[in-house]
Amino acid sequence: MKQPCDCCEGPDVLTPLPADNRPGLSKLRYRAGTHGTFFETMRARLSSLDFPELAALKTRERSDPAMALLDAWATVADVLTFYQERIANEGYLRTATERRSILEQARLVGYRSRPGVAASVYLAYTIEKDMLPVEIPRGAKVNSIPAPGEQMQAFETSEPLMARHEWNALKPRMTQPQTPRSILQPRSIQQPGGSVYLKGISTNLKPNDVLLMDFGIDGADPLPFRVYEIKPDSKADRTQVFFRSWNGGDPARQIIEELAKTCDSRGHDLPEAYNALKIRNRIGQELTDRLNARATTQELTEYLRYLYPKLSLWEQGVKNVREKMKNGETEEQIISWVNHVTALLAGALNVLGNDAIKRPSRVEATTAVKPAPGQENIELFLGQLKAPPSIPPANAKELARPVKSTFSAQAEIFPKLISTLSPRLNSTLYPALGNAEVTEKPGIKVYALRKAASLFGHNAPKEPRYEPYYTEEEQEKGPGTFNPHAGNLRPQNEWCEWALANDEKANIAYLDTVYEQVLSGSYAVIQRQKQNCEAEGEYVPIVKNITHAVAISRGEYGLTAKTTRLTFAEKWWDAKRERAAPLEQSSLEALPCPEKDDFKLVRTTTVYCQSEELALAEEPAQYEICGDEVELDGVYDGLEPGRWMIVSGERTDLAGTSGITASELVMLAEVVQKTQTTTQIVGMDHGDNKNKEKPLPGDKLHTFIKFDKKLAYCYKRETVTIYANVVKATHGETRREVLGSGDASKAFQSFELKQFPLTYVSAPTVSGIASTLEARVNDIEWHEAGNLSALGERDRKFITFQNDDEKTTITFGNGERGARLPTGQENIRAVYRSGIGKPGNVRASQISLLATRPLGVKAVINPIRASGGADKESRDQARKNVPLALLALDRLVSTSDYADFTRTFAGIGKAAAIRSTGGRQHFVQVTIAGAEDIPIDESSDLYRNLNAALHRHGDPHMPIQLKVRERLALVISANVRIHPDHLWEILEPKIRTAMLEAFGFEKLELGEDLLLAEAVRVIQNVRGVIYVDVDVFDKISETELLAGFSVSAPAGQREEAAKPVMPKLLHRIPIEANQLAYLAPEVPDTLILQEIKT
Repeated sequence: MKQPCDCCEGPDVLTPLPADNRPGLSKLRYRAGTHGTFFETMRARLSSLDFPELAALKTRERSDPAMALLDAWATVADVLTFYQERIANEGYLRTATERRSILEQARLVGYRSRPGVAASVYLAYTIEKDMLPVEIPRGAKVNSIPAPGEQMQAFETSEPLMARHEWNALKPRMTQPQTPRSILQPRSIQQPGGSVYLKGISTNLKPNDVLLMDFGIDGADPLPFRVYEIKPDSKADRTQVFFRSWNGGDPARQIIEELAKTCDSRGHDLPEAYNALKIRNRIGQELTDRLNARATTQELTEYLRYLYPKLSLWEQGVKNVREKMKNGETEEQIISWVNHVTALLAGALNVLGNDAIKRPSRVEATTAVKPAPGQENIELFLGQLKAPPSIPPANAKELARPVKSTFSAQAEIFPKLISTLSPRLNSTLYPALGNAEVTEKPGIKVYALRKAASLFGHNAPKEPRYEPYYTEEEQEKGPGTFNPHAGNLRPQNEWCEWALANDEKANIAYLDTVYEQVLSGSYAVIQRQKQNCEAEGEYVPIVKNITHAVAISRGEYGLTAKTTRLTFAEKWWDAKRERAAPLEQSSLEALPCPEKDDFKLVRTTTVYCQSEELALAEEPAQYEICGDEVELDGVYDGLEPGRWMIVSGERTDLAGTSGITASELVMLAEVVQKTQTTTQIVGMDHGDNKNKEKPLPGDKLHTFIKFDKKLAYCYKRETVTIYANVVKATHGETRREVLGSGDASKAFQSFELKQFPLTYVSAPTVSGIASTLEARVNDIEWHEAGNLSALGERDRKFITFQNDDEKTTITFGNGERGARLPTGQENIRAVYRSGIGKPGNVRASQISLLATRPLGVKAVINPIRASGGADKESRDQARKNVPLALLALDRLVSTSDYADFTRTFAGIGKAAAIRSTGGRQHFVQVTIAGAEDIPIDESSDLYRNLNAALHRHGDPHMPIQLKVRERLALVISANVRIHPDHLWEILEPKIRTAMLEAFGFEKLELGEDLLLAEAVRVIQNVRGVIYVDVDVFDKISETELLAGFSVSAPAGQREEAAKPVMPKLLHRIPIEANQLAYLAPEVPDTLILQEIKT
């Protein structure tokens, strides 16, 4: 009888073991038994009644030969069943562990494992100076400089390139002619003065010197300013001179005040009858009062725009009154005056408001005031920093070429046609265009007044007073009584100021000495006190043109000396208001001094003269490089639409930071030779200003290049470099081999390529790749086929196969499935490239070694990093992709088809697709992650070709948005209690490895939720772990990183800003890319493991 404890039982029959397997297992149970079960089963059968011959064998000792024989056969059975189970597992896609097993199963359904894809990059070549144009052939080889632990990678150009020395590093225009607006632009609110650039660094100017500027306003005199700072620039051979208005205000206001004075004086001279029309009050006085209330250049400009159209109404009012006028001469005065005011205002408006150079606008989300990055604007800063570069067309053939722009008046095609029709102009046409004076000369003139002179008599003592012949007392005594002190000088405190001499004319000034350098036709600035001004020390400058200058001798005011007499075209002081009657001292009495001190005019006036015209220099172009058009620093010939260019420089569109450099790949779309333009008012029509563009005065022709797309960023002008000798290149090195000799007697003749791995480049095919292998038999090219089963007996095609070592074998047909090779001696040749995968994703500027150096080529560099390179499909990747290829079947119908098709595309590791709506039209958004999360730039071949393949094989009317995944960092902090028999130093790496595998890139999917329970399970399953306590299990986004997020606090304890329940929708909400959070092996501190010791 069988006992419950089995203590009296013998061995049992244990084989065969059950082989039932539920679905979804990663490993099949298929063994009939193990060594132990086989041995126990054979021992049990020794006592079986079915084998009476063995009843005599009584021993069961292992040392017995019979038991040893059973043990040996148990070992044989154990080995056989082990491999039988492994073979069974290798026969299923889910359970196979050998890569070849998966590849062979994939071939059964027509799927070929993706061999990887080559990285692509854009190279910028440098050509030697004074070299003729250099043609860089297709296949020119360059190498990268390996970093520690890396190997040198070879790249080859994908197309020929015509390069020139002038195109090595194009620079944007750095200087431009000065305009009145740029000169008068205030430096800051605290420093309202303007600045002007002069040629040379020896201007001999110093603070408080007088500058005279003529802005070319018709009817207006030049304006005087005071120098307060000089900044010489020896490198640029120019001097920046900062100035203020005469009394320290905004220089722009000085212009308007002078215009107002002119209008006011012209209106004051009109006959009294016309004052009834209040024209003077409506124009002259209004200008004076309202302009004085404007504090800045911008406010003055806006008021001018308001005032200028109203002049048409004033002119109409004059016409209405004309019928009532009887005096034609007076009528002409009014009309002339109104026209004069109109011209002055138009000129001032053009100076202050309408001479701005047309400049490209900045990209959106760029602010003029850049706040420092903080919690409140971190999203703006991050959005600007993460903004992708512009995406040009895939090649020149896809570039749109409008006929209107191609044959525009200033297009590049016309100089080319001229040089084509007249070849003798090839070497002289463009230099002539660059130096031609195609615009009017600038109307701005700057003068330095080198001398400051006082008037003749300024240092004269007061007019002496003498004792009279008789006083009132002597007069009362009668005739014959005289003052005994008669004729003696009286005390100086009783002397009087001189009366102005008769030769002091209102249009003449006598200087204190001889100034030989003061010439007729030059300018002078007369600084004098204001007329009828009670406040002492208020001085005004008066600009006059010297019509005649002569040195003479003069005796007045008790002085005799040589002087320079300056004669002006107009009066500079009012004789009626300021000339006092001459002092007539009677010989009989002492008269008191006159009340009016008219001699103050002589003593307080200073004349600044000896004007010297200073040569203007071009001013630096301060505005940024933005938009789709850039003006170059000269005239360049040969640039054609469709050429690749790379724009590099320091970004200026990032809020609160600087020093961030970026590079963008662009395609040249248009080239024109033109000048900068300004805008000006050309007329008025009852309040409507009419503007037109005109060439910038003093400007010369420059080359303007326009890109196919606007630049994604804005750049600091002085840091910008535009590489124009740019060509596309891909990873891999060309090999040329003789594979062997053909033998028509052999079927399926095969050859192995000596160099590996074979390079595959990205292509818009179903697989996403195209082979670089080119096989020729007797110098006739044979083409690669997917398999031989679909080939006929005359098809000159072959198939390739790659083993696990990435060695490639070429197999030809047998005469029935593909043509046989003809017999020949070494007539099978191959040209291919070797090199592929992630090592080709080199950093920017890492490629700099020339392996192929055509004559004249000096250097090479990659301003933008290489991207798109992916290693061959791994075992687990192939395991996932084989079913997906069968789901899509190379056509895209449902939304899931887009994800399945994308997932099997070479170089893509993960994909997800959703169907959404942008408000009016449905679209499919596909989010991708590179194989092993390689970087994928939107300008890379991988991105472009995937996008093209999705459109080619999907619904042509369905818009597609392709986005790269948003990566999040997974942060885990766990405290682990281990068994006392284990060492933490040994167990910790095992736990870390298990966590990196479970929460690594390969195990997780886009948008997949992460579970804390899964982290606990993974750690708990490591042998030696007793229990685990997870403190932190959270993700970190880039926004949180930039905001200073700390991972020391558990999840859920971070304070978040309140968000509105229903945000205001100002724009259409974009659909964000799927997120993917996984542990970053390159940052070990994202997984913190600590031992619990107590």
